[in-house]
Amino acid sequence: RRQDGTEDLMVIYERLALRDATFCKPTRVQEYQSMDAVDMIRNLLLGCFDPPDEALEFYKDYWLPLERRAEEKKVAMKTLIASFLEAQRGQKNDPTDKAARTVKIGMIGGHMYAEFQAWFTEQQKEAGNLPQNELVRSTGKKL
Repeated sequence: RRQDGTEDLMVIYERLALRDATFCKPTRVQEYQSMDAVDMIRNLLLGCFDPPDEALEFYKDYWLPLERRAEEKKVAMKTLIASFLEAQRGQKNDPTDKAARTVKIGMIGGHMYAEFQAWFTEQQKEAGNLPQNELVRSTGKKL
């Protein structure tokens, strides 16, 4: 349990995104920026760290450079993450990965977030006793 009383930070992010998508959308498009798959993936990774200074270190060392690279190459972060997931699928024997087939379209963060979440969950299982923060750093290096 965290000091702020929450059990799972990702549950909070997902609930806020769902609330925003459902109840809080302004009538003018220019007033609204929805949380997309990239936001949810970033929050999933950053939420794995405790204490928060480790999350900030991960953000500075891995996520921010990834965003800067995307900006320099004029490529959307969504495109980079999609390419990463495609490469990860290519490393598996079964191209119709069970997790990817069971994704619920329309969920918060869409198909990409659900696919990343399924991939990350599989990585956690395969990592065994590897501390979660090390798994996230390893993911940051792969991205």
